[in-house]
This record gives sequence, structure tokens and C-alpha cells, in this order.
Amino acid sequence: MTQKQLRVLIIGRGAREHALAIKIAQSNLVRSIVVIPGNGGTEKYVPKTRNIDGIDENNYSKLLQVAKDLKIDLVVPGPDAPIVDGIEDFFRGFIKAAQIEGSKAFSKNFMARHKIPTAAYANFTDILKAKKYIEDRLEEDSSYRMVIKASGLAAGKGVIIPETIDEAFQALEDMMLDGDEGPNTNGMGCYAPVKVATSSIMEEIERLVIKPTIYGLWKESKHFHFTLPHFVGLPAYERSDTPFVGMLFTGIMVTKSGPKCLEYNARFGDPEAQTLLPLLESDLVDIMCACIDGNLQHLDLIMSKKFCATVILASGGYPGPYKKGRSINFKHPCYYNSVCSSTGEFLEEYLVKAHVAFMHAGTKLDHKGVLLTRGGRVMAVTATMDTLEAAVKTAYIGVKTVSFEGMHFRKDIAHRSLPASKCPDEE
Repeated sequence: MTQKQLRVLIIGRGAREHALAIKIAQSNLVRSIVVIPGNGGTEKYVPKTRNIDGIDENNYSKLLQVAKDLKIDLVVPGPDAPIVDGIEDFFRGFIKAAQIEGSKAFSKNFMARHKIPTAAYANFTDILKAKKYIEDRLEEDSSYRMVIKASGLAAGKGVIIPETIDEAFQALEDMMLDGDEGPNTNGMGCYAPVKVATSSIMEEIERLVIKPTIYGLWKESKHFHFTLPHFVGLPAYERSDTPFVGMLFTGIMVTKSGPKCLEYNARFGDPEAQTLLPLLESDLVDIMCACIDGNLQHLDLIMSKKFCATVILASGGYPGPYKKGRSINFKHPCYYNSVCSSTGEFLEEYLVKAHVAFMHAGTKLDHKGVLLTRGGRVMAVTATMDTLEAAVKTAYIGVKTVSFEGMHFRKDIAHRSLPASKCPDEE
């Protein structure tokens, strides 16, 4: 697949897709990139890249026709919806394994089948039975804490942690009757690596979660598209019709009793992609092609030893109603460009020195070329430095160079890993 330069199609409009475009454009294996629909950042400031607007990214038959017309070689869906909805049915023919993200019930049952440590759980389609379950648990233990999740996709926001039984019942009614997943937001910041991820913890996560997950996907896959990684070291079994080829993102909580798997995502996270991709020194396209061709065992994944921190800039009112069309201003003109438009280099010299990148999410360029807001999460400001303290500090310096009406952001990114005196001030 990599004998010629590739034409790549990225589907999505967020900062994750901007980060993917930047990383993919760095590959010598890539000839050109199209982003549908993209944003203000991917439209003009990533080499080899252009947007195609006016196409519904959820119209998969139309996307397939565009891919054929443009002779696309590699398709990279960014958000979860296209993957879970069945975009691969149009582009390749297999999608069932994406249930691992699209259905919390499926993923929890999968963990149970393969003895992957996770929190105790119960699945319900009947609201009265769900309420009875909650009442019984609280009757047994009045301090019992629970998490209520919508089984299907909820754009990263379908999780409620109720404080009272009334809040729990209201969450059930919202999810099971009204379909309203509540006011919690998508991720507002991210940093890597984290100090809790010691070598011993990572080995435990690999042994208890990652290996059983990969083995489980392989065991349940009749249409097997990739070679079982050599480190799993488990015997072959009958496979069901559940293939998985792509990005698998595991949500892990480290508890006193060891790591617990909270959920799976069948795509890159947002803002995790903006934070991890700058640390990836290997060629991302080479990795993707090896994944498709079944040659992952021949690749070495090389990660930088540096630290990366990301702060999300959001519109006023988010996650509730917010205004769109607000002009975005930068104190330094070069901060407009996550990629230098005049030279075609990946970052303008000023940004290289500052180690700051601006990955657009809810932005667009109007007919005059003015950058405007058009989403709740507007931009990700990412810094890569030699220490976590420097990365966080530099990211917040970058934040101060951007302004738009109603802009807000969290001021506590990485606070658990930094002494209080090292956290950014709130002025």
C-alpha cells in the first residue's frame, strides 16, 4: 500500500482532525490530504491539505463517491459517529467490532467475557428495573456511589455521577425517556505523560487490560484482518464475526485494587490526539498502513521523552447555548498559523521557538478570510517541552495570545501532577 504516495481523506471538523492532518502531512508517504468538512485551521494552514465543505460527513455513500472521484487511498475517520454508524460498510465491509465503543453494554459484556478488570455493572432497557436496582443498592449500603452511562454514543458527554437518589432517577429519565445526556462537557484539557503511569503500572495495564482486549477482539473475529501481536502469546480459538482494524483507545482508572477499564473508544480521543500526536516520533501513516496490511509486529513505536500539555479554548456558555461567528484575534500575527502559509513549513519560526501549536476546532474562515468561531470548543493550544511544568506554563502563555468574545478555559490542567506553586495563575 505504501509503494506510491497516498491521497488521504480525513473525516471530521475538530482539533483532533487538525492534529491528524498535521501529523499525516509530515509523512513522506503522503501526496495530498482532503478534510471533510474540516475547519479554519485545516482549510489553509496545513501543507498538502484542503477542505471540501458542503458535504455532510454523515452521508457515507456521498463520501464514498467523493473518495472514488478523488482516487483516495486512505480514509481516516476522526469522530466516533462515522465509525460506529458503519462507514466501513461503505469503504471496506466490516464494522461490527466498533460496538466496543458504540454500545457500553457490549463493551462491559466484552470485558466480563475476557476477565478484564472493570467496575461492577448492570445493563437496563427498562427504567423501572433500573430504579429498583438503584434502590436495592442504596438499601444495602447508603454510601454506595454509582455512575450512570448512556449505552450509545453521546459525543463524550453521556456520563452522570449522581449525588442523591433523586439525581440518579432524573439521570435515568433524561437518558431513557428524553434522550438528554446532561450538561457535562467534552475534554477541556490534557497532558502526557502522567506520573501515575509508572513502568510497573503500565506493565499491569498491559497484562490485565490490553493483552486480554486484543486477544478478545482476535478470538471474536472470524474475518481476521491483522496478525495477532506477538506479545499476546495466547492460543487460537474459534472466531466470531467481529473484526477490528483501527485505533483502540482504552479509558483506564488506577484504583487501590489495581487498574480498571472504564470504556473503549474506537478512534483517537479529543483532546488526547492533540497531546499524544506531537509526542509520536514514528510515521503515523506508516503505522496506519501496517495496521491495515497486518504488519504491526514489524514496527517500532517511537515516542518522544518530552511532555505535552493542551488547553481547550471554549465559547462562552459552552456546554450550554453559545454564540457563533465571533472573530478570533491573536496578539502575534504568526499565532494564526498552526502551519506557516508563506513557506509551507510545518510551524513558523516563532512558534517553533515557543513550542506552541494551535489546533483549530470550532473555527471557520469567512468569505474575506477572517477567522470566526463556529463551535463550543474553539481551539486547542498545545505545548511540547522538556518538563511537564514547562509544557503547562508554555501552553498557558499561548492561551494569552488568543482572544474572542466569551472565551473561557480551565486553569487547572495538570494540577494533580504539579505542586500548587507551579500551577498557572488564574489572572
